[in-house]
Amino acid sequence: MNPRNSSHRSKGSQDLEPGFESVPPKTHHRRSSTPTKGTAEVNARFILVCLGALVGIVVLILVVIRIGMEMNKQGFKPISAQNANETDPSAKTFRVDDFEEGNADEWKGPLPEEVASKFAKAETTEERLKWVRNPEGVAEALRAFFESGPGATERVTSVAEKGPMQTETVTFERFVARLQDGGERLVCVVLNNNEGKVDFDSYARRGSAPWSELLSGAVEGAEEMRVSAEPGKYYNFGFADEKNWRHFRADTPDLEVSLDLYAALGSETAKKMEEAVAEGEGSVTLSIRAVDDSHKRRQFEITKVLTAGWVR
Repeated sequence: MNPRNSSHRSKGSQDLEPGFESVPPKTHHRRSSTPTKGTAEVNARFILVCLGALVGIVVLILVVIRIGMEMNKQGFKPISAQNANETDPSAKTFRVDDFEEGNADEWKGPLPEEVASKFAKAETTEERLKWVRNPEGVAEALRAFFESGPGATERVTSVAEKGPMQTETVTFERFVARLQDGGERLVCVVLNNNEGKVDFDSYARRGSAPWSELLSGAVEGAEEMRVSAEPGKYYNFGFADEKNWRHFRADTPDLEVSLDLYAALGSETAKKMEEAVAEGEGSVTLSIRAVDDSHKRRQFEITKVLTAGWVR
């Protein structure tokens, strides 16, 4: 019987040419998506390593915080005083950056924030004098300020940190004493002689002449005045020529009006003022004078920049 003509074929059979053998069809196998035992173990180990590292980092952070807290309890110690500016050659002056945890024992006394708080909240002149620079030199002015001057009625409600500042001669931490009437006083704790002391002149915004006498014309000028200044563009009257003058707008909490101050354009005074207010408003200590009755318009010439900031 000819297989080609057979009408009875078994299921799945194929017609083949003579000489060819039947080859079973290829079977396609899909790779299983289920991980093998070895892969699962590797993944588990990786996860455990990551969790262990994370726990280690958290523990390290907690240890550092704990150490910092313990060192603060034991006392605030600077680590060095290299490159510090010194006002007293025999005394060590600390930089603000030196106030980190360390092993040096040069620092003594309360921390700067404690000094600021004790001074601001002191009740008597004798108590305040314990916390100021040059107590003998400022005793009379301090007594007058707190007993018959503005300080007699001011009540400090809180003291907040403002940040450090360093000039050519001194380094100090600044704090803001907030008053019950809404006003503020700047408390500058100078870091020198291995301890911190408050600068009374900057706290009282002390000047060599009263503002009332400068504005009335009773005095022509003053050698030392403290203001907050910023760049301005007001040129008028005796200071109308922009080619000759550089204008600065100045304010002080001791006056209800602003002042217009001028430095000769291109002078060293103008350069120092521009540096002091380069980032906007800045505090400066100046020498000023009226020119041809300019006091009547609250205009003064800056004859000298004593320092950036209010601490000398």
